[in-house]
Formats: sequence, C-alpha cells, structure tokens
Amino acid sequence: MFTLLCSSSVSGIMENHNRQLAPGFTLKELVPAPVNVVVLWGLLGSGGRSASTRCPPSRGTASPRVAGRPPGLDSAPEDSPFSPPGLPAEDAKGISPLMILMVIIYLIFLFWENEQNEEGEAYTIEQLHVDYPQSDVPVRYCNHMVLQRVIRGPDNTCKMDHVFIHERPRNINSVCTSPKMMTCQNHSATLCFQSLTKFKMTVCQLIEGTRYPACRYHTSSMDGFIVVTCDNMGPVTFQRYIK
Repeated sequence: MFTLLCSSSVSGIMENHNRQLAPGFTLKELVPAPVNVVVLWGLLGSGGRSASTRCPPSRGTASPRVAGRPPGLDSAPEDSPFSPPGLPAEDAKGISPLMILMVIIYLIFLFWENEQNEEGEAYTIEQLHVDYPQSDVPVRYCNHMVLQRVIRGPDNTCKMDHVFIHERPRNINSVCTSPKMMTCQNHSATLCFQSLTKFKMTVCQLIEGTRYPACRYHTSSMDGFIVVTCDNMGPVTFQRYIK
C-alpha cells in the first residue's frame, strides 16, 4: 500500500502547537518557499480509497486536485462515454456470415437462371436456317454465320453440319402445303414435307473443332429440295436437304 504524505507551509507548522520538529531539523532549514504537496499515487485495490487518506486543506494553501482515472480501468464498457458508436460486438459478428450466405444464394440464382435461359431458347427455323437475302460475306461465310447466329450443338459442341437457305420466307412457308409428305427419318409419327422446287442454299461441313465457338467449317453452295416439319403456323424444324 502506498502512503499519501501531506505537508503545509512553515507558518502552518508553527501554528500547530501539537506538532514538533523532528530531531536534527531547525526552522532555518524550513524557511524557504512553502512546501508543495507531494502525492504518491499508486494503484489502489478495491476499497483502498477512504477518507483517512485525504489531507484537509490548510490555510493559505490550495487543495491539490488529482485527476480522475480514465474510464475503462474500473468501469464497465457500457458505462464509458468513449464507447464507439455502432452495433454491439455480438451483432457485428453475425453480419458477416449472413452477408456471405446472401451473396452465395444470389450467385446460385443467377447461374440457375442463365442455365434456364439457355435451355429454354426456342429458335425458329427462320432464325437458324434462313439467310435471305444472303449476307455479303466474301470469305469464310459459314464461320461467320455460325458465330453470328450462335449455331451450336448440345453442351456447346460444334455441329457436324448446318444449312442456310437463301429463299424468301413466304416461299419456305409454302412447303407446308406441299403434297409431297413423308414420314420423318427419325421414325416418329410426325410427317415431313418436301419442297416442290429447289432452293438456293449454303451447306457448312465441320472440318475443325469440337467446342463452340472454336468451330471451323467448309463452305459449299448448291441448290436442293428442303424437308421440314410443320404445325398450324408453318415450318417448325429443318430436317434435311435433297440434291
């Protein structure tokens, strides 16, 4: 335990008749300027500060002021006026896992939606096979058109062959009224219709590549009959061509 020592001025000592100088001390040694208060402040245990350790102020001498201890040593965190604003620590800890979980769910939803869109793409025969009037592509016509129309097989594979028909859409629609009906080659109950006249077309044959878009095709122009499936609205799918 630390001791709190208090002293007063020389005049205060002389006025106190109950006090005596210690042996070896004279008044001449105490005459210089008033003695300042010396405080030895240490870390006091709980209950260590009591009224007995306080010095009463003497006449002519100001009472010493001792700065209070900064908050946080003995007080609880919630009692401190310097507590940082914001959420409690336990709430802040729960935010990070929740945010990560929400981001993961959002990314999974985007991936699933993209897959659904790709699987649900319903291209018409006109979008896939009709190029009228024929696009002005002087070289590598098939490579250009396959990329432009996004022609690919299942799982982004390269299609082995593809046909672009250079005929008016209304002439292609008239194939569904053709008397030349036949069973489709896939042995289904669906009927196929063959055109009565030959149409100008470009046949693309795969020569290099397995995965779209790294597909390279050989281009050849020809005239041929087309075979399509139909519904009440017109041609649905292109089945094949006949030279």
